[in-house]
Amino acid sequence: MAPSMALNHRLIISTSNHRGTNSFVGGRIPLKPHRAYPLRCARETRLRVSASAAPPKRVAVVGGGPAGLTFALALSKLNNGAGAENIQVFEQYGSLKPTLGAGFNINGGAAILCKLGLDKELKEIGNPMQRVLARTVTGDPLFDVNIPKILPDSLKFNGDPVAYTVMRSDLQAVLESKLPEGMVRTSAQVIDVFETGMGVRLRLADGSTSDEFDLVVGCDGIRSLIRAAVTNSTAPVAAPVYSGIRILFAVAPLGTYPKADPGEVHQWFGDGAYALAYSGGKGERGRDMLALCVADGSKVAENEAWAEGSGREQCTAMLQAAAMPEELVDLVGASERIFDIGVHYHNTLPRWTNGSKLVLLGDSAHAMPPFMGQGANQAIQDAYCLAEKLGQVGGEYESMEEAIVAYEKVRQVPTAAIMQISRLNGWIETQGGIGATLRDLLFKVLGVLGIPAQIFLQNAVPRV
Repeated sequence: MAPSMALNHRLIISTSNHRGTNSFVGGRIPLKPHRAYPLRCARETRLRVSASAAPPKRVAVVGGGPAGLTFALALSKLNNGAGAENIQVFEQYGSLKPTLGAGFNINGGAAILCKLGLDKELKEIGNPMQRVLARTVTGDPLFDVNIPKILPDSLKFNGDPVAYTVMRSDLQAVLESKLPEGMVRTSAQVIDVFETGMGVRLRLADGSTSDEFDLVVGCDGIRSLIRAAVTNSTAPVAAPVYSGIRILFAVAPLGTYPKADPGEVHQWFGDGAYALAYSGGKGERGRDMLALCVADGSKVAENEAWAEGSGREQCTAMLQAAAMPEELVDLVGASERIFDIGVHYHNTLPRWTNGSKLVLLGDSAHAMPPFMGQGANQAIQDAYCLAEKLGQVGGEYESMEEAIVAYEKVRQVPTAAIMQISRLNGWIETQGGIGATLRDLLFKVLGVLGIPAQIFLQNAVPRV
């Protein structure tokens, strides 16, 4: 399609510093398209708006999560800033919440961040992953993966492995520190997005309205305001379905959980339950982590805001019911905070864009079940890929719309595959009764064949 030079593009990204962002009343997101220029489907938008042969000039990022901050950093670095003249990050809270969530493993995402010049910072905040050791609750070994030994060059930087566990708050702080002062605006909750004819504006909770932009990129979590607008323009999305699996996360002081090496990740399998114990990050801000996954048919709430709970006694009881090792019980007893999460499965979306003005990345596009540890990794890869494609408008791609389609083609297949693998993995890991016996036998055989290492790499290797 021949591009028109009549329109300069600007960009908004909507993201969050947790999986659920813009609050809403009565369970409905208050998305009301402007009465003069309602948000429409991709086809209608293409008929009304000329495509630009230039990368976006103005970029707004709504939220301070790893995905949005990575996108802002990538867009400012790639292709000499990818043509962006003004990038702003809108964060709904008064600050980036330091205790939100817990720690996670970062591998493919770490490789991307190293490309953006954060290799030194990752070494400072990251706890290098050395080993994944899986056992039954009786101590019977199932498989043992030596992480540095299996990593390919794509998961190394300057010859060093880039597989870490980090605290979410530490990663956010590093990303924010690399953005110019004043780029992050706090207490700026987005409650609406609407077209203005020549672009798009955001309406904030304080009653103000943003400047005009040309593209909204939504990485605002599983309750995404932008996804609601995209799906209103394309096709309805089925409500998420409870998986039957509940996860209790415990965060305790570093050193609470004993292990031979700080880089060891321990997996314990019991009847209807699976526990993961590891150290997230290092130093004063590092913490020991427990994720207890149990089969639970009571339809536990998703808790997308990661609100802290008071489930210490309940978590302890569940550990003891599954005959988990006593050191896990001790970790929960020493925990500083507990999070109670009901895992819900979200359907994949056929499109991540309405065609020209709205596009999604991270959990807003593909809410990942946590059983493969790939949510943050894939969101970071999304952010890098989208920034790179947008920076190539006017060169590799004739228009921003074409660049967005190219981004979808690169990222949709691997993320959809990981979502499905994660669902299967969660189901297998939380089997009870004879299912637990068969699970343990299966894992032992797979361990002998080296399959766990292959699965780790299949999901960890970046695809951008």
